[in-house]
Amino acid sequence: RNIDPIWESKYSKGHKQFYPWDVVVSFVFKNILSKKPKKNPILELGFGTGSNLWFAAREGFSVFGIEGSKTAVSIAKRRFKLEKLSGDLRLGYFTKLPFKNDFF
Repeated sequence: RNIDPIWESKYSKGHKQFYPWDVVVSFVFKNILSKKPKKNPILELGFGTGSNLWFAAREGFSVFGIEGSKTAVSIAKRRFKLEKLSGDLRLGYFTKLPFKNDFF
C-alpha cells in the first residue's frame, strides 16, 4: 500500500506540469466531445499536478482524481481554486478507490 516516495520528493522540490498531455487532449476531442455529451465523469489515477483534469474541467466535465503525493494534490487544488474550477481531487491509494462501484 505504500506509494513510491520519489513522487512526493519531486513535487515538493518544485516539479509541476501545467499543460495536459497532447494524447489526452486528442483522445477527449476525438472520442468524447465530438460524439457524446459531457455527462460522464472522468477519473484520473495518479493525476500529478492535475493538468489533464484541469483541461477536462475547463471543457465542462465532472472530474475526479486520486494522487499519492500530498504536495501534488495541494498544487492541483490551488490551481482549480484560482481558476474557479470544480473537481474532486484526493490524496489516496489507487488500489482502494473511495468511489461507489460502477460510478465511472
